[in-house]
Amino acid sequence: MWIISLALRRPITVVAAVLSIISVAIMALSSMKQDIFPDLKIPAIYVIEGYGGMSPAQMEGYITSLYELYFLYVPGIEHIESKTIQNVTVIKVFFQPDTDMASAMAAIVAMANRATSLMPHGSYNPFVLRFDAGSLPVGQLVLASETKTVKDLEDLAYTRIRPLLATVPGAEAPPPFGGNIRSIVISVDADKLRRYNISGDEIIKVLMSGNKVLPAGNVRTGDYMRIAPVNSDLPDIHQLDYLPIRTGHGPQIFIKDIGQVQDSSDI
Repeated sequence: MWIISLALRRPITVVAAVLSIISVAIMALSSMKQDIFPDLKIPAIYVIEGYGGMSPAQMEGYITSLYELYFLYVPGIEHIESKTIQNVTVIKVFFQPDTDMASAMAAIVAMANRATSLMPHGSYNPFVLRFDAGSLPVGQLVLASETKTVKDLEDLAYTRIRPLLATVPGAEAPPPFGGNIRSIVISVDADKLRRYNISGDEIIKVLMSGNKVLPAGNVRTGDYMRIAPVNSDLPDIHQLDYLPIRTGHGPQIFIKDIGQVQDSSDI
């Protein structure tokens, strides 16, 4: 009864209070974030590293163990879990609940970069990300085609579709998976390698030295100072057939003499 009496004595005050409550409710509803998986602030960081051609035991000995050794220098760690399969290792670093995760992420990235200097040649920097329930996928986009190959779909998803999804407010577009990345593959003949007494390291060194883009300086021509790059980047992959492996005395040996260059995809 006292509410009715108050409304009759002060009608303007009651109307103003009701309008204020309605306005605040409308503002709260319009600014409220909608998320199926709310941000639970889980203190965990994932470190993912891949290296093609390694068995789980090799991944554990040469890559995973080094990461775990360096991550022990990061303060606030509760425990570390790792799972190693062929070609891939996944390391989960769990922190204490009161840890500043921004500083922890910076420390993990710094230690991961230091650990990569001791890893096998050809290893890349790891993929480091925060684990949170809000980052779980709410949908998947599947690509299929009857005319394009798997590597063409992979290239389309990575270079065209993923940037479009990344611009959606609040959305996160992870790298595509399930496809094959385009790779230039050189299939060598083992019998020919033994015949010419050539090792696999020689072929790798020739490919690295014969396919570089290096700055060579400037060349002055009249009033112009022109850039003179050493551009040995080949526009056609089949020009690699004529890349010499051995020169000097005796017959020259080219890539085409010991193998075949193919525009293929990764395994």
